[in-house]
Amino acid sequence: MNQPVLLGFGDSWAAGHDLSPDEKCYLQLAAEQLDIPWHNFAVGSSSVPHMIVQFQHFIDTVYFPRNQYHAAFIVTGK
Repeated sequence: MNQPVLLGFGDSWAAGHDLSPDEKCYLQLAAEQLDIPWHNFAVGSSSVPHMIVQFQHFIDTVYFPRNQYHAAFIVTGK
């Protein structure tokens, strides 16, 4: 059976850098609501092209072919 897993890619907002210790980032909240594991590859000060690097990091370190992955590419702007 395929295990669903939520993935996150993006900048500091997606990574949850501005959250207090008792707060959770969006990806964690979504994963908890869906009751599935999650991995957050978001990195502060990232750009849209850097999300490709984040995705490659996922492929190199976490990817398991039997899992069913759902990805959130979170783009923020000013």
